[in-house]
Amino acid sequence: MVLTRGARGSTAYTASGPPLSVPGAPVEVVNTIGAGDAFTAAVLSRLTELGAHRADAVATLAPEQVREMLTFAAQVAASVCGHAGTEPSLPSGVQG
Repeated sequence: MVLTRGARGSTAYTASGPPLSVPGAPVEVVNTIGAGDAFTAAVLSRLTELGAHRADAVATLAPEQVREMLTFAAQVAASVCGHAGTEPSLPSGVQG
């Protein structure tokens, strides 16, 4: 389970270890519409890339993989927050 806290970051709770938290990515906020959707999409994308898109596979992720996933998702969400409106929502400059 992932708890998002906007600019204060996010925390992942897994069955395999203690909670892991990362700070939010710095951004000059213009608009927050779509940020949560972008964060969730980034988490799902990274889980799929890691082959952990099934519930039973999530427990196999190493803490560093979870931390990197949350950091990537924060960067994607911050990219969305830095633009006015909802189009285009494809972040530029975010490395996968």
